[in-house]
Amino acid sequence: MVPIRLERIPAILLELKAVATRWFKYYIVWNKAVPFISGLVFVHAWVEYALIAVLITHLTDEWLHLPRAASIVNVQDGVTAVLALVVAYVSDAYLGPFLAVVCSTVAYITGLILLFFAAWRLKSIELQLLYVALILVALGRAGRDIPLKDFLAYQFREEGSYVDEEQLESRRKIWWRPAYILGICASVYVFANATWIELSKIAAIAMAVAFVLFLGGIAFKYKYKPPAKESKLNNMLRILHAAIRKRHLSNSTPGNVIPILRWLDKASVEEPSPSPAEQMRIGRLWSTEDVQEVKILLSMVPLWTTFLAYGLLQATGNTFFYEQVGYMDSHLGRISKVPIVIFDS
Repeated sequence: MVPIRLERIPAILLELKAVATRWFKYYIVWNKAVPFISGLVFVHAWVEYALIAVLITHLTDEWLHLPRAASIVNVQDGVTAVLALVVAYVSDAYLGPFLAVVCSTVAYITGLILLFFAAWRLKSIELQLLYVALILVALGRAGRDIPLKDFLAYQFREEGSYVDEEQLESRRKIWWRPAYILGICASVYVFANATWIELSKIAAIAMAVAFVLFLGGIAFKYKYKPPAKESKLNNMLRILHAAIRKRHLSNSTPGNVIPILRWLDKASVEEPSPSPAEQMRIGRLWSTEDVQEVKILLSMVPLWTTFLAYGLLQATGNTFFYEQVGYMDSHLGRISKVPIVIFDS
């Protein structure tokens, strides 16, 4: 080991200070509108872990038998996953992240209110009210993962300068993760042993308050990301349509290098008429790069099917795992009752 000479220590300290300063400037930035978004992230995490994640225990304790309750929870999780794609598409192509967050949060609050009424009137309501509530809750959860993250990251964009997407994502994580982790911790300690009625009521109030504060951030000049003029999903569908329409043409395009789904290459083959510029305008002629993107996306479909097995495992964890916890001894030393949400955190 080479010893460090004493006269080099100040230079080393200065170098470490410079590295720390560069790191801090790269990752940490203050934006007076961002705390209003972080408050909504905090409440999302608290509601997710305090109520939604352990919904199976409330359904079986108060209302339904385990098989039906497990089916409802698993269907709700599946609907959330599908709606996440739909909300992301609508946000990107039509509404923009801000309006997508507003609409999904309003749906979330409405779903939590209906969930409260479902818990309050257990003996006399129909299951349809519960189904409507869970669909609205699923829509609200779907608006968290992509539009809310996208809207938060966009606040760090500086106008008129080079956009470093990796830097924006790093800054987004710096603000997102502490708020989300605090929400998870709060789910363990705040109202952890409350009843379903109390939790659903408090969750609806907390989400409404966080939403009002989120709207209050408008006064601090949010940066609004406009909807994209072209959606990747729309382009994919138009490329598929163009390839099917030109299936009778011979494939003579040399730029298509991915040796699968060769029939898609015909979307980049020019027709005799009209002109190439007009064909591109009406969506009948596409560049080889656009076709390659569609090929890459469709080639992932077999990989997606392997997640079916993972979905079965996750469904077991979201339902029967928490039911098994209910049969365990909940006493731990001086703690009279260990909150069930601690097993989800």
